[in-house]
Amino acid sequence: MLAVEKLNKAFGALQVARDISFHIEKGARHAIIGPNGAGKTTLFDLLTGAIKADSGRILFSGENITRAGMDVRARAGMARSFQQNNLFADMTVSENLLTALVVARGYGCKMWNRFVGSDKLATDVIKSAAKIGLADALSEPASGLSYGMQRQLEVGLAMASDPKLLLLDEPTAGMSPEETKLMLALVASLPVSLTVVIIEHDMDVVFQMAQQVTVLDDGAVLFEGTPDAVRHSDVVRARYLKRAK
Repeated sequence: MLAVEKLNKAFGALQVARDISFHIEKGARHAIIGPNGAGKTTLFDLLTGAIKADSGRILFSGENITRAGMDVRARAGMARSFQQNNLFADMTVSENLLTALVVARGYGCKMWNRFVGSDKLATDVIKSAAKIGLADALSEPASGLSYGMQRQLEVGLAMASDPKLLLLDEPTAGMSPEETKLMLALVASLPVSLTVVIIEHDMDVVFQMAQQVTVLDDGAVLFEGTPDAVRHSDVVRARYLKRAK
């Protein structure tokens, strides 16, 4: 589903990505970990086209998207959530999901009121809310939701485009233990055909959620392997896990 080959990026003298290479199979659950400043969010920015690589290649579902724009990557099936919630705060859960579905289906250039009353859209909004555990909060404004529920809604917006690849940036950051459990359950409930890549600091979450882990350090791949291999790696323990405690 995703192949990253010798990806490099620098901002002036600051090298933020150094020959990053890894492959992710279709349907995988893959985690990107590393200390603050390791280049994790920069990597997501490179994958989604928010910033362009200086060199290297990104192959998505077999297609070279290295120079493609963000819109092209989104239409190809790449979706992302952010470290900070990216919601329409004054709109309800229903309106947030409706907006995401309207845009994802290419209705955005048409008159809004032609779709607000659409039975199909209304049904799909309810289905989307149920999938993310917000079926009972459709009329609630996003700003009034708990932090954990806002993160759930963020996943719902990303899923509106029916992506092939979902990138989750710190999905459990700032959550209570109970909210973290709900997010883990939400990710576990996603279709097995969907490839999910997460950036995450909580190692308990990583070891529960991921099948494969890439460890970044100073913009480069330090280690890659299964959660168990990462847990027992001397180099990872020395460079990252001790600092993560």
